[in-house]
Amino acid sequence: MRNLGRNVKLATSAEEHERIRDFFAGISGDYFPPLEKREGGVDSEIQGERVLYLENDSGITGALIYTPGDEDIYVDIVGVSKDRRGSLDFRRLLEKAILDENYNPKRRIRTKTWSTNQRMKSILGRVGFNQIARVHGDMHPDRISEIYEAEFEDVERYLFGEPLPVVQFPLGVKVAAASWFTGALYICYQAFRNPESLEGLSEVMKLM
Repeated sequence: MRNLGRNVKLATSAEEHERIRDFFAGISGDYFPPLEKREGGVDSEIQGERVLYLENDSGITGALIYTPGDEDIYVDIVGVSKDRRGSLDFRRLLEKAILDENYNPKRRIRTKTWSTNQRMKSILGRVGFNQIARVHGDMHPDRISEIYEAEFEDVERYLFGEPLPVVQFPLGVKVAAASWFTGALYICYQAFRNPESLEGLSEVMKLM
């Protein structure tokens, strides 16, 4: 299976987060309103729980920040450097997010953009997102924000050609085949917290 997300990195250090902040500051003017003019500035826009990024010899070329919720994941912000727009970078970032989260019970992904951002709206439509709401005056009196939502299966169909197969592991954990290792780690963690589940864990080990 093609894995465009294989070169995407998860930011874990303060140095990485600072570089990603500088990246978004450099493309602040590409957003409406500009990130630096929003309440809290650039920093307030990059506070999502998980920060994915791509880089080459010239530096960071793209980043996607998202926050897992109880029933869905929310893409807080995504950006690609001007010289990489039209490449597969956005797709690679999105694929990594889907692969990382596909073991969770949440099966929807949400994001928003402004109503005149035709490039992003076109991409969202191709990926499988549908507009579910509009918010007038969001962050700026002249901005109309559009909220988009997609089922994981629809996004997977766009990325992989079909929805990812989901394996039913013991302990009631569903794990996408592409993320089986992550799921196994999760089950090990649950077994550590609850020794009575070790019987189920032994069944998992037979699959590894």
